[in-house]
Amino acid sequence: TAGGDADITAVGDITSTGKEPAIKADKIHIDAISTGDKPTKIGGEDGPLHVDAGELGARGGDVDVDVNGDVTLDDVVADRFDAEADHKVVKSTDIPAGWQGMDIGPETVKLFAQTIIGAKTVIWNGPMGVFEFPAFAEGTKQIAAACAECEGTTIIGGGDSASAVKKLGFASKMTHISTGGGASLEFLEGKTLPGVAVLNDK
Repeated sequence: TAGGDADITAVGDITSTGKEPAIKADKIHIDAISTGDKPTKIGGEDGPLHVDAGELGARGGDVDVDVNGDVTLDDVVADRFDAEADHKVVKSTDIPAGWQGMDIGPETVKLFAQTIIGAKTVIWNGPMGVFEFPAFAEGTKQIAAACAECEGTTIIGGGDSASAVKKLGFASKMTHISTGGGASLEFLEGKTLPGVAVLNDK
């Protein structure tokens, strides 16, 4: 999950084949992407907004995003941001006007989990939904379970992600958990992190 404009650029940079150091990602799955404080996956007159393979490619390199370039197959949407909000599962391309994505749907869970379980390395940045609300925690729970089942290396980046896997009881199954989400992406981009630079100087 990318959390904003900078994260979108970071994902593109990480997978870029024309930059050094470059990291080859066989598969990237992207959940809801927000710009600033407003999630872009909100229904409207022009339909739900997504960041797809084309935009990531334009910002970084060639990216393999599943589902014909769409970020998810389906979403759990709600009529308001509230734990008790009315909610339903819809196709990612059919989010109704005035509703917003709160979690990934069951078909997306299956898609993501299939890739994760068989992966050699998984880097997970950001929960799949508003896991603090029980009605919208299932996607995050199932992805955490898939990471726990994965026999490869599983790296969880970001305070919310770390909180989610701990709250859901999967923390002991992960290879590494970091509270630095944005910092993790920058590190994978090959950028120098100030704290790491100081330690290396010593």
